[in-house]
Order: sequence, then C-alpha cells, then structure tokens
Amino acid sequence: MTEGDYYTVSQAAKVLKVTTGRVRQMLGSGELIGEKDDNGRWRIPAHLVHDRPRPPRVERKSASPAFPTDTPTQATESPERLSELESELYESLDTGSDSQRAV
Repeated sequence: MTEGDYYTVSQAAKVLKVTTGRVRQMLGSGELIGEKDDNGRWRIPAHLVHDRPRPPRVERKSASPAFPTDTPTQATESPERLSELESELYESLDTGSDSQRAV
C-alpha cells in the first residue's frame, strides 16, 4: 500500500467522527486494525476505516427538547396537591428554623 492508502489517528478520527483518543482506544482493543511506523505513529489502512459499519442515525425532532410539544407536562397535578406540597415545605422550613434557634 502507498502512503495515501493509510490514515493517521487524526485523519481516521475525522472520518469516523470520533475523538483521537477513541481511535487509539479502538486500535488498542483490536476494534480497529493498524500498525505503528518507525517513529511509533499509528498507520491505519484507509479501507478499514471506510469499511467500518456506521451506527444508525438518530432522528431528532424539530421542536426544542426544552419545550416538548407532544408530551404532557407534570403541571397537570391538581391545585389541591400543590397546596399540600406547599404546606409540607413551609412546615419543614418552620421546623428547621425553630430547631436552629434552639441550638
């Protein structure tokens, strides 16, 4: 193979859309095959990089994930339940402040 038939770690990372650290991890585990040159740098056959199976693409909805439009929100709880929770909170705050004063 000629020099153009090999990728460096950095080039392979760009093609695979992963970090250089991940490419080195793949080389170390045998998940990706390569060889080291006389200077200790990885040379990865280009065809092995291109022949790797790609993970399936994840479809993303156009709506912002912070404001989902198709799922109900937790704000549907009853006003009575909200009042109960507020009461519990105020009671715990009052109890905490009384115990701090006694110390």
